[in-house]
Amino acid sequence: TGILSLAICHYLDFNTLDKRFYLFDTFSGIPEDQPSYGESQENIRQKNRYYADCYELAARNFAPWPKAQLVRGKVPDTLNAVAIDKVCYLSLDMNVAEPELAALAHFWPRLVQGAIVLIDDYGWQTCEQQKAAIDTFAAGVNAPVLFLPTGQGIIVKQ
Repeated sequence: TGILSLAICHYLDFNTLDKRFYLFDTFSGIPEDQPSYGESQENIRQKNRYYADCYELAARNFAPWPKAQLVRGKVPDTLNAVAIDKVCYLSLDMNVAEPELAALAHFWPRLVQGAIVLIDDYGWQTCEQQKAAIDTFAAGVNAPVLFLPTGQGIIVKQ
């Protein structure tokens, strides 16, 4: 439903900024055919018990924020649906490793110096595959991940 992104739009009064905000998601859970970076289909099915189709609700939530655009579909399939040259903030919260890794790899070259990458489920015990995928990527681009007490991770693009 975009709760964190809504909070950001409200806090920054996003309509006053010369920026765009894109939210890539299925808005209906994790596709069961999603490559899983070692995660079992049973685990994906368990996670999907908590998801319902929420696209219409998300669209209503973001209606007051015309600079925020919902991009519905499976990541990474939708990543080229919008021409995005520069990114200053990237939030990864798809609850499965493969699309998060794909989004990070896709947007990494577009991240401006000082850009923030927030990885929502980085350190949770049930999200080991996500942490392993992010750690491997981060080591490959020589970008340390700050592990927060909230379980989140942060990367600052240098």
